[in-house]
Amino acid sequence: MDNENKIIISPLNNELIEDINKTNDYFKLYGKVVPSLQSGKWSYKEILFDETRETRFPDDKLDWSQYINREDKALFLASLVLH
Repeated sequence: MDNENKIIISPLNNELIEDINKTNDYFKLYGKVVPSLQSGKWSYKEILFDETRETRFPDDKLDWSQYINREDKALFLASLVLH
């Protein structure tokens, strides 16, 4: 049996709308990445916080139904299936 994780990409439908805001659960921040552009070259520094912080993304306030079963626009939801 195949034990690899799989990514499933599905067009958004009414049943999947509930899953969208599940991604807005709280998560821990241990630090941050600070990018820098000097003389046309990108670099970055990793800065660890003294204390772990918790944050979340705000809930999207979009009318998701405007993207379902449309010919002129679409949204897709990618899900990682862990094995």
